[in-house]
Amino acid sequence: MMKVKITNVDKNQPKNLPEGWKRVRLGDYINIETGLRPKGGAISSGIPSVGGEHISENGSIIFHKYNEKYIPFDFFFKMKKGHARLFDILINKDGANTGKVGLLRHLPFKYTAINEHVFIIRAKKGLHQIFLFYWLFSRLGQEQIKPLISGSAQAGLSYSSIYNLFLNLPPLPEQQKIAEILETVDNVIEKTDKIIEKYKRIKQGLMQDLLTKGIDENGNIRNPKTHKFKNSPLGKIPEEWEVVRLGEVAELERGKFQHRPRNDPKL
Repeated sequence: MMKVKITNVDKNQPKNLPEGWKRVRLGDYINIETGLRPKGGAISSGIPSVGGEHISENGSIIFHKYNEKYIPFDFFFKMKKGHARLFDILINKDGANTGKVGLLRHLPFKYTAINEHVFIIRAKKGLHQIFLFYWLFSRLGQEQIKPLISGSAQAGLSYSSIYNLFLNLPPLPEQQKIAEILETVDNVIEKTDKIIEKYKRIKQGLMQDLLTKGIDENGNIRNPKTHKFKNSPLGKIPEEWEVVRLGEVAELERGKFQHRPRNDPKL
């Protein structure tokens, strides 16, 4: 059985907390487990296997054709731990992105596993799962996590380091309200990001048309069906256009660096 070192000394114990709040050791309110993969690593099909590379900067889990990894079905069903559930909190436990936190808001697959490079964190009674995610993701949580990352060859988090984090815990109804507010903000951000991405795609298409077809005297983009185009080294262009070398119509200048002694008062 794995032994977990328990430390109950909280050096950051606040002097004043809101009424009803308490300072608690995280290990008393969570369960942690990790996953694994078979020898040889991931394969190209089977059960989706989620790792640290799937945790985005905004705390979401992104699993798509560019980063998808899988493990065999029979291996998954033999695993005693590492079976992902909806709203599981994942934290990267080793490697360059140690400490990065994500929430499994969506499970598009019937079964999903996690690999050996992440922990699953699940709240127990008295701690709201979504509230816990936002705390771990926040500056308050990260300021406790970062100093715990240790290891000379490869940075990493241990079970005991996470268990020994401390958090200010409101009553459960207040935790739920806080989580709802932050989720509402996240939903607005997500919708805004989608709108921005949509207009980025529109802009790219518009730039392509304007820079290859131009606009006519009426301010409309030229159409090959109504305007004349000709062949050029760059493809079809309006008949009125010409192809020139950039050096014929533009000048290129380089900046200069002047070395100064360190004691120069102008520095």
